[in-house]
Amino acid sequence: MPNRFIGDHSLALRVLMEDASKCKHTAVGIAIDSAKAYDYVNEEYTCSVLDRFGFLAAFTNCIRSLFFDTQIVINMNGFLTTPVHQRRGLRQGDAISPILFNFAPEPLILSILHDSSIQDAASNSRVDFHKSVAFPMEGKSSLVPTGFRRSLQDMRFQWFDSECHYYLKYLGYPIFFTNAQRDIF
Repeated sequence: MPNRFIGDHSLALRVLMEDASKCKHTAVGIAIDSAKAYDYVNEEYTCSVLDRFGFLAAFTNCIRSLFFDTQIVINMNGFLTTPVHQRRGLRQGDAISPILFNFAPEPLILSILHDSSIQDAASNSRVDFHKSVAFPMEGKSSLVPTGFRRSLQDMRFQWFDSECHYYLKYLGYPIFFTNAQRDIF
């Protein structure tokens, strides 16, 4: 997107972490990775969301044709297979896929914003706990209540803090609390 840079998010996180360090804040950051996120985008749900947000039926039908009514053929030793209907979500690398993907949680987000009693809701995606990390924004685990940290670890989140002997990668950028963690990068 013009005038946008993914690194801005890492810079914003770094500023928040530095502010938390100065203020000895007990906030915890959580980076959640969705397992095979694009594969689990559902055609009917996505088109329903587009309709609900007022996109024209012609546009929704175009998206359905381009993303969900596609067929593929496989070249095996110089021979093409018969066409196979592609039944898995969105294609990675397609310019519109991230935009369509971002529409999926929008109804949930709007519900949460308008109804404070909503605590959680299920979607068609799954959290990839091997890539999901929780970390104290200030860097020191001692400022985070033990019970809260234990709850995150019970949910299988990796824990990252200033005591770790590695750095954390967020959107391809290093996140670190100490010079030693930075030097590993």
